[in-house]
Amino acid sequence: SPACRPNQNRVHGVAKFENANISCDVDANPPQVKFRWTFNNSAESNEVQTARYRSSGTRSVVTYTPMSELDYGTLLCWATNKIGDQRVPCVYHVIAAGRPDTVHNCTQTNYTTDSFFLQCSEGFNGGLPQSFVLELYDSQTHKLRVNMTTSVPVFSVTGLEPGLSFQAHVYAFNNKGRSEASVISAYTLLSSPGRPFHARRLDGRKFSWGLINAWDVGTEEQSNVSSRSSTRVVDCFS
Repeated sequence: SPACRPNQNRVHGVAKFENANISCDVDANPPQVKFRWTFNNSAESNEVQTARYRSSGTRSVVTYTPMSELDYGTLLCWATNKIGDQRVPCVYHVIAAGRPDTVHNCTQTNYTTDSFFLQCSEGFNGGLPQSFVLELYDSQTHKLRVNMTTSVPVFSVTGLEPGLSFQAHVYAFNNKGRSEASVISAYTLLSSPGRPFHARRLDGRKFSWGLINAWDVGTEEQSNVSSRSSTRVVDCFS
C-alpha cells in the first residue's frame, strides 16, 4: 500500500487570508493512486472537499486558506491504490507565519590576523524560508565593517586588519520580518603565531613583539599572557 515519502516540508507558516499550496507526496507501487485529505484542529476534524485539491500521479496539492484562528491545525493526507489504503497518513502542520527565532550557539573559529570564521545554530524559521545576516562593527569606532547575507548561519569574514576587536550581530529574517540579533565579540590576531613584528617605543627604543605558545615561555617575568587566546605576547627590547 502507499506510504508517505520522507523528507517533505511538514510545517507551513501561513498568514490569515493567504493561500497556501501544500503538497503531499507518497511512494506507491503501482503508482496509480487516489487521495483524500482531512483537517484537524483542537475542536474538530473535517474532510477537505475534493474541489480544494488536485492530484497527479503520486502527488496531491491542497490549496488552504486560514480565515480564523480555528483554521490553524493539522492537514492529513491519505493515498489508496489497488493494493490497499495508506496505513499512516502524511501529516502537515499549518501554523501562523511569523518572524524567525534568534540564532544561538555562535562560535568564532579559525581566526587569523585578517580573517575569522563564524558559525551559529539556526532557530525555528517561523514557518517560512529564512536567511541570515552578519553585521560586523568595529568595537572602537562602532563603524559597520561587514554586511553579509547567507542561506545558512555560517560566515567566512576576510579582509580585516590585525589586532582589532569587533561586535558581530547575527540575525535571521523571512518574509514576515527579522529576529532579534545575537551579539558576540570577535577579533583578529595581532600577529601570526611565531612571526614577530617590529614597533618603536615612545622613548625611541626599538622592540619586537611576537606571539608564541604559552608552554614555550621560559619565565613569567619575560612574558605577558594574552587575554584572548592561548598564546603569549613577548616583547624583546634592543
